[in-house]
Amino acid sequence: MTRQKARHLERVPLEKRITGQVRLIAEKSFVVSIEDHFAGYFNELGFFITVSDEAPDSAVIDFRNELLVYLKQALPSGTAPFSWQVGIVRKGKTIEIIFPGDNPRSNEETLSPL
Repeated sequence: MTRQKARHLERVPLEKRITGQVRLIAEKSFVVSIEDHFAGYFNELGFFITVSDEAPDSAVIDFRNELLVYLKQALPSGTAPFSWQVGIVRKGKTIEIIFPGDNPRSNEETLSPL
C-alpha cells in the first residue's frame, strides 16, 4: 500500500471502513440486501442483512461466522471505540443476531426465526 493510500484510509472514519469491509464480505449470491447504521448516541454500528428465502442454513452460518471473525478482529471487545451487532433476516423474519461476545456456530445447525 502506498503512503498516500494509507493516509487516505486514516482519514476515513472507522465505522465507514468497517461498513465497507462488511459489504465486501456480504457479496454472496444469496445476500439480497444490506442496511447499515451508526448510532452515535448509542455508540453502536449495526447491520441488517437480508438473505434469499432459499439460502441454505449452512451457507448463512458460514457467512455469519465470516462476519463474526472479521468484526471481532476489527473491533476487539473491550478496546473498540464502539459496539456492533448484525441481524440476519430470511423470509421477513430475523433468524440470527450476532453480538461481539458470540462464538462461531457449526454449519450443521439449523436456523429458525427468533
